[in-house]
Amino acid sequence: MVAALCFVGQLHQQAIGQEVSLVSLANPIAAANKIRPMQSIGTATLQAEGTLLLCGGGTIPKVVRDRFYQSGKGAQGTLVVIPTASEQSDRGDFARFIEYWSEFRWQNVEILHMDNREASFRDDSALRLLEQATAVWIAGGDQSRLAERYAGTPIESGLKALIHRGGIVGGTSAGAAIASDSMISGGYCEPTMSRGFTMLTKAIVDQHFSQKGRSMRLRTAICQSPERTGIGIDESTGLFISPQKSKVVGEGSVFVYKMNGKSNSAPIESPSQSFLDFESVMDTTQLLNGDEIATLDLDVFAN
Repeated sequence: MVAALCFVGQLHQQAIGQEVSLVSLANPIAAANKIRPMQSIGTATLQAEGTLLLCGGGTIPKVVRDRFYQSGKGAQGTLVVIPTASEQSDRGDFARFIEYWSEFRWQNVEILHMDNREASFRDDSALRLLEQATAVWIAGGDQSRLAERYAGTPIESGLKALIHRGGIVGGTSAGAAIASDSMISGGYCEPTMSRGFTMLTKAIVDQHFSQKGRSMRLRTAICQSPERTGIGIDESTGLFISPQKSKVVGEGSVFVYKMNGKSNSAPIESPSQSFLDFESVMDTTQLLNGDEIATLDLDVFAN
């Protein structure tokens, strides 16, 4: 039996031979109650000693999860899973999120889920849980759900603090998209932009990239915010961003888009403009499994 911490009403769930604690507030705040605004969260470089893992969705290869496990201190580590991007989480059904990590023998496995934004401010046990975590995994679904409940709250601060002290925060699909403070929340060719986490303060992340044909969407977003770097991640692929080097692990590609400053024309604002216009003002780098790039050159953090 694996030791586990328990918060909020002594909730436990037995799964795959591990005892799993659940941190969740089940009682929504009345709609009439005022929702607290976002906290001011610093935008300094995220990494001190830790790592951010961005996965493009789909089936994540075991080699990616193995590396995440080792970065999170493995059998001596505490994994916190955040399933909130999925609507299934609001029903209190966390079984598949727990089972996803069942073959890895963490010391503790915890679930952190808030039913509403106000809970992210007033539930101190959730922040204490993040203070003890060595790894956090943010599951896929709808990134707008994550932004609504956690962006600009102590939960976001706790995730950033984990990386600063040497831990790892990983996410797939929506869990990757939420990492950039300028976040793509929807749209096909024309991106719908909203506010994500301030983990990557000079980037925009997109996922399911080649599989869902999102090149035009990400390129348009970068042309509209030319100071940023676009990171497009294929399914079954992870990008590990560490203080010195960033590395691609998995079966697909990671595409890096940057404005090259060679054009004197006005920024491209609509995908109705020629695709060749993108090629004339934007540099594209394709990274494959095993490729590394200096994190400074990746250029995803504002000074």
